[in-house]
Amino acid sequence: MDFKFSDEQIAIKTLAKTFVNEEMMPNVRKYDEEESFPEGIMQKLRECGLFNLAIPEAYGGPGIDKISHALIVEELARGCAGVTTSVEANSLSAYPILVGADEPLKKKYLSRLTKEGKYASFALTEPEAGSDVRGMSTTVRKVGDEYVLNGEKNVLLPMQVTPISLLF
Repeated sequence: MDFKFSDEQIAIKTLAKTFVNEEMMPNVRKYDEEESFPEGIMQKLRECGLFNLAIPEAYGGPGIDKISHALIVEELARGCAGVTTSVEANSLSAYPILVGADEPLKKKYLSRLTKEGKYASFALTEPEAGSDVRGMSTTVRKVGDEYVLNGEKNVLLPMQVTPISLLF
């Protein structure tokens, strides 16, 4: 088994490392001190292809392999855990859509992340269950043309976030 990175993976890691050194590290302290969301950094990450890492090219994502994804996240986390968490929230929220949605829903919701520059979130944690999926008690049922959520979730959203991953 070969444990060496491919030339493409090395190039991706180098891109991420350069971005962290030149764009993130000089600026992230300011965002922490101001307690503001780093929209400028996020936009630059999108422009460099370092955002929406789990999303295939067909839906506007970078279409990278899992090792490249991990290499990017490792570099970004070196620069700022908060920025990295926001980047990865989009990936984490994209997985249920990629796995369970039909093609029209994938195009609709994933393009909101990739083409419209939206931020995703989802409500997993519950007061009595934490993040234990099997222990969750929140339910959803359709009433007429609407869906009714019954339960309680603990949600922390960054400023200006548009939650999209509840597919109701």
